[in-house]
Order: sequence, then C-alpha cells, then structure tokens
Amino acid sequence: MSKNERITGNLVRDILRDLNYYENNESSVEEQTSQIEEVKKLLKGASKTG
Repeated sequence: MSKNERITGNLVRDILRDLNYYENNESSVEEQTSQIEEVKKLLKGASKTG
C-alpha cells in the first residue's frame, strides 16, 4: 500500500467515524478485506487493470 493510499484510508476512516458509521447498527465498515463470502469471491477475480 502506498503512502497516498494510507493517507486516503485514514481520512475516510476519520470522516466515517465523525459521521458515526462505526457505531451504526444499520451499516458496517470493513477495511481492506471483507468478512462477507460473496464479496470475497467477487473481489478475488477482480482486477485493477482489466
């Protein structure tokens, strides 16, 4: 992960925390990987270049 990606990730995390997304039971915030099997399966074959 590049420095810019880490900076962006931190900014997004702070904004979501300020908006109480981490406390909200209606949504879940997952960083970098998902615990949802269908999402894992879809991302496994995904490509940034294709």
